[in-house]
Amino acid sequence: MDPPPPWILLLQNGLGGEERIAAAAPQAVVLGGVCHIACSRLGPAHVCHDAHGLLRLAPLQDSTEARLACAAVADDWGLRTLELLSNPALRQRLLTVMEEVVAAATADGAQLEEALLPTFLSKTEAMVSDTPSLQLDAEAGRPLELEAIYREPLRRAPRHGVAMPETTRLLKELEAL
Repeated sequence: MDPPPPWILLLQNGLGGEERIAAAAPQAVVLGGVCHIACSRLGPAHVCHDAHGLLRLAPLQDSTEARLACAAVADDWGLRTLELLSNPALRQRLLTVMEEVVAAATADGAQLEEALLPTFLSKTEAMVSDTPSLQLDAEAGRPLELEAIYREPLRRAPRHGVAMPETTRLLKELEAL
């Protein structure tokens, strides 16, 4: 049997996962990924990939080994949101939450492209309409990823003087489910 790779890749929503994994597995190179793909988690190590998309990888700590791990992962990677985007009120709410997240992430040190939101929306509109993973989890009775997606960003934002009122409202609505 081959030994496991010396890296761990996190493809998840939210903040803080990479740091927790690095603390739990200090011998591993920890990579984080930003996905713009239509997929959902069906179970442990079981992901359903519904449509093509974009995946960007970056190491938690920059090193030659970490950059090589990112390249190796990228070499191996293969490639009912439209209803949400077509509703003007929901689209505006989505944009507001996304703007809050970008502001908080930028204040927290992330270097994001200026055209990130328009690019993200245009790529989403070009994809096959799919059901968001959070909705799939709720419908299946699985726990929602509220800690990493909402609570951790909301804990970090005030450190940088960034307000996230719409994201806070959305979290309260999800917690009420």
